[in-house]
Amino acid sequence: MRDGRPMTGEAWRDGRDPLPMLRHLLGRPVSGRKLRLFGCALLRPRLPELSHHRACEAVEAAEGFADGRVDLAALRSAHASARHVARWTGAPLLWLTPRVQLQWSLRAAARDVAQPALVRTIRPAVVALIQAARRADEITRPLADNLWAAERSRRAAQAAAESAQAALLREVFGNPFRPAVVDPDWLSLNGGAVRELAAVIYDERAFERLPILADALEDAGCADPVLLGHCRGPGPHVRGCWVVDLLLGKE
Repeated sequence: MRDGRPMTGEAWRDGRDPLPMLRHLLGRPVSGRKLRLFGCALLRPRLPELSHHRACEAVEAAEGFADGRVDLAALRSAHASARHVARWTGAPLLWLTPRVQLQWSLRAAARDVAQPALVRTIRPAVVALIQAARRADEITRPLADNLWAAERSRRAAQAAAESAQAALLREVFGNPFRPAVVDPDWLSLNGGAVRELAAVIYDERAFERLPILADALEDAGCADPVLLGHCRGPGPHVRGCWVVDLLLGKE
């Protein structure tokens, strides 16, 4: 899909390259909240590798802003701090060790995710994380005797990172070619059990309870195989999950 062909429902469902998927999203009205949560979901597992508290705080502030817990002034402050610790990212880095290059790539992504005008910087953040995957693999193979084998390994690490990012896009945005619909009765039956459980899953990041949510949805009358299958599937599941957002009315 790197050749610029239009995105299709099949390509979205099976795609392993996040960039054309992201290009498709950015070419239509898209939720800034979801874009920011997607970026935070990419970075959260790698917070220890950022190696600077300001970069980590930028990720936390970005997620807080997406959820309405952090105001714009605080986000701007966090972004300015993250920009300071990533100030060398745009310079040539060839003389730096792979580990330092990895830190700069991750800090650049943290800076971009905390950018108040996120739509401009979400793609660079994704690219920085793709680059980070290659550098992380290089760190694990510092003395490779076979340069071709080392390059194949780095390319495999990059492909795995791209596939994981594509899966996260589907987790957060669902399938724009097959939008799901919630029956209001699902949310009101059994004392509002479905909405209450979805709120707990969101607030506590209790994604291990998604199969229980699927059971509650079925008890309320839901028979949508895609919606139920997502809840019972292996994930990834993160804050911004399209099913939980749909049930909670979050955009």
